[in-house]
Amino acid sequence: MTKFQRDTKIVDVFASPIALYYFDESEDIKKTTLDIIKKYTKSFNIQNNNLHHYGNEVNESVLDEKKFTKFKEWILQCSENFIKEILGYKLHDTIMITDSWINVCDKDGWQAPHYHTNSYISGTYYVNYKEKHSPLLFNNKDYYYSSQPSIQLETIKPTAYNSNRVIKPIEGNLILWQSHLTHGYESNQLDGRITISFNMMPTFVNSGKYGYKIVK
Repeated sequence: MTKFQRDTKIVDVFASPIALYYFDESEDIKKTTLDIIKKYTKSFNIQNNNLHHYGNEVNESVLDEKKFTKFKEWILQCSENFIKEILGYKLHDTIMITDSWINVCDKDGWQAPHYHTNSYISGTYYVNYKEKHSPLLFNNKDYYYSSQPSIQLETIKPTAYNSNRVIKPIEGNLILWQSHLTHGYESNQLDGRITISFNMMPTFVNSGKYGYKIVK
């Protein structure tokens, strides 16, 4: 190691946290989800027919189902913890789930990189997750957010600063992140990857001086 290398110090700035929580009654949620799916019309993802959704239409939200009452309350508690204790922001009122839907991905299905608009916090709960199911992939921002001019160099080694981040959950995991983060997953290798995804907004948005209420 050279003196130059010994004297080098790296400081990470503006990291984006991704939080994982675990729901103890995951088997009950699996049974409830499989039952609730029957009430909704299946819609196919516009990019591939091996990924389909339930409760994904305007004014639908599967977490409003009475059977999900306890589970929904737990999600709200996790989300408040994420905002207050991890992000370090104040909630002047509470937070609400604006929309929620069930995803079922079979073999060879995938989800293209995307982010969620009109949302502050997004999340995915893993109803069913097995070894060959695809993990959630958060995409390196340099490939999806351009500057002017856009400059990209050839990668010579993977680092924390030029690579995508793979989050491999277990069944019963809830993953929360800030909605602007680009995410998706690559080709799924096993049928029956079932998740519940949702978006959230504070009911009162306030930066300390200016604010407004949000009503669903």
